Amino acid sequence: MAPAVIAAGEERFHSHDLRHFAATRLDEQGMGGKLRTEIIGHADERITNCVYMHIGRARLSAAASSFDPLSDAVVDQRQMEQKAAFAITSARAAFCCCY
Repeated sequence: MAPAVIAAGEERFHSHDLRHFAATRLDEQGMGGKLRTEIIGHADERITNCVYMHIGRARLSAAASSFDPLSDAVVDQRQMEQKAAFAITSARAAFCCCY
């Protein structure tokens, strides 16, 4: 795997990083929590959700743009990402064990 990692410009990569990637992609493709947790190999869904899943920029942007669907104002990319990041952080604080 080292040549592919070097070609991608990554300085470090561990095979364990694939668990993070898999959890995130399964979530993005709509797989439910318990099934996703079983596939990743965790006993507790909270570990998968709080530690292994990550939110990509495209998903952040989509979430941010949905906050004000009635507005015709153009919101720049940075504002959308900031709104989405705040919403996600707030949701994690309310529902996750690790924040």
